[in-house]
Amino acid sequence: FDFGSGTVKRVQGMDAITQSRYLLDYNLELKAGDKIEVPRFGSMRPGHFTIAGHDMEKLKMEYNHILDTVKVEFE
Repeated sequence: FDFGSGTVKRVQGMDAITQSRYLLDYNLELKAGDKIEVPRFGSMRPGHFTIAGHDMEKLKMEYNHILDTVKVEFE
């Protein structure tokens, strides 16, 4: 994930990850008051998700759905 930078007010759309039938793993530990910056490299990102399946088109759609749905609102 790359949400931008600022002080987190809230995280929206987590159901897109937790209810995904393609989900293997995710980590997104943000809460109100956390300060995040634009990551300079991958290991600085505030979280990740891993999806898998046999149909590449469905995976691409699921990937885009998650990125479009999970949002961080900043103060």
